[in-house]
Amino acid sequence: MVVKDVTLIVKTIKRPECLERLLRSVTSFYPGMKIIVGDDGNQKDKEISCSLTNRWAKEHGEFVDLPGDIGLSAARNALIDRVATEWVMVVDDDRSEEHTSELQSRQY
Repeated sequence: MVVKDVTLIVKTIKRPECLERLLRSVTSFYPGMKIIVGDDGNQKDKEISCSLTNRWAKEHGEFVDLPGDIGLSAARNALIDRVATEWVMVVDDDRSEEHTSELQSRQY
């Protein structure tokens, strides 16, 4: 498995500090990985999430403006529908990658 074959998806709401930590860690350990971020919060929260996605994921990121309070399952399903890679990695916004992450060491 290589980074270009994996899309990371994350649904967030009202936790920009968590989202930024996640995006910073993922882009440092897996540069070039496709990242799709969905936010179902209020407009101000969505603008912050969009800005963080653009800042950290740059050309490999996509922000999805989800309907308000859509819920976790519906949000993840909407994000999965946008995935074009062979593999998808579903994470919570309070996760961060570390040098000991198993994804780095797995080869399929």
